[in-house]
Amino acid sequence: MPKVGMEPIRKNQVINATLGCISESGFEKLTLESVAKKAGISKGVVSYYFKGKEDLILQSFRAFLDHYNKKVGEALSNKTSALKMLEAMIDIVVFPKTTPMEPEYLESDPECQDREQTTITLPEDQYFSLLIHFYSRMKQNIKLQEIYQEIYQQYLDGIITILEYGIEKKEFKFINLLPTAYAIMAQMDGIILYEALGFRPLGKREVKKAYQAYIQSLLA
Repeated sequence: MPKVGMEPIRKNQVINATLGCISESGFEKLTLESVAKKAGISKGVVSYYFKGKEDLILQSFRAFLDHYNKKVGEALSNKTSALKMLEAMIDIVVFPKTTPMEPEYLESDPECQDREQTTITLPEDQYFSLLIHFYSRMKQNIKLQEIYQEIYQQYLDGIITILEYGIEKKEFKFINLLPTAYAIMAQMDGIILYEALGFRPLGKREVKKAYQAYIQSLLA
């Protein structure tokens, strides 16, 4: 049994290792043993926190989406202009920046022991590969779809909140909130899909400019 106080740290390690394994090798080769090896812990520790492979996949997917949802929430709490908040979302959701952390760092960080949410430390070059694997898996897995729909509803609600703020501050004209928010979210997902499939006719800077122009065309 892991020692007291290590649960958030160990679960953090296991979830990030799971996401790394999925990104690198897909779901078919995912095992508790492969996750334990990547995390640098025993299989017994993985089994202690997760009921099996399916539980590991579901919890890791939720943690992955929750991580970026939390970052979106933090961006919304900074009441800059509504347009800048929308622009910030593309950096959070489409071009995320993560910093891999070694287990020793996690153990030495006192905040980790109080942190309820998992901190995703997946390298950037694995982010889009991971999404492709999850997208294909969701087609056959209702539970993954339910998690996706729950978190994406929160994304949609967040965009609506930004639009309402922009209208209140007279930054945007009056708009039909739900269809506009849906269109903005679909634009971001389209960019994510293109990036994940390697279709990159534009560099990051040009993609961001195109996104900004699209947002402004909807709201001006």
